[in-house]
Amino acid sequence: MDFPTFLQRARGQNFVPPRIVVALDPGETTGYALFVAGRLQAVRQLKTKTVHAFTETFHSLGHFATLSPHEGQRPVASQRWKPFKQQCGKPSVVVYEDYRIYSWKTDHHAWASLHTPQCIGALKAIATINQLSLYTNLAQQPKGFCTDEKLEEWGYYKPNMRHARDAIRHGCYYLLHNFKPDSNPTFAAHGSGDPKHYNGNPA
Repeated sequence: MDFPTFLQRARGQNFVPPRIVVALDPGETTGYALFVAGRLQAVRQLKTKTVHAFTETFHSLGHFATLSPHEGQRPVASQRWKPFKQQCGKPSVVVYEDYRIYSWKTDHHAWASLHTPQCIGALKAIATINQLSLYTNLAQQPKGFCTDEKLEEWGYYKPNMRHARDAIRHGCYYLLHNFKPDSNPTFAAHGSGDPKHYNGNPA
């Protein structure tokens, strides 16, 4: 069973998915997944080893939802974004994997610069500037539900692209469990590990 069929059965025949969902697994390598009307349309894995590289890659997120097809490369800014079937406009929501320092890893994080939270901070700034909605989950639920076996069944498993697979998991999990058709978030100013929409204040 492909994912659109699974989604329709899970959410009901009257369910209408959001038009554009961008899902990200941010870090030194950022996974990117684009869903249009509930169907995966593009997957990338991008090198974002500095916050500048992350910001340069995603600063135009409010204008176009698709990346130009340079696997693992960062072309010049004018080439980086391309329209999906002409211009597709702003994403309905940007979903990303949140970051937490767990108690058993506190020693490991001592004096660390913590690159991923800095990328998330940059993403929140981009979302605020472009008036985009953000939605965040911790890693456990999407990874626990959207297993590799399910991705294979849906035709969404991408070998040798671990971060891209995690972005796909977050996009699928959002569509299956988090998206509320009657919600209308405006723009994101901050987020947390709680699976909620943000409009400048917690929903």
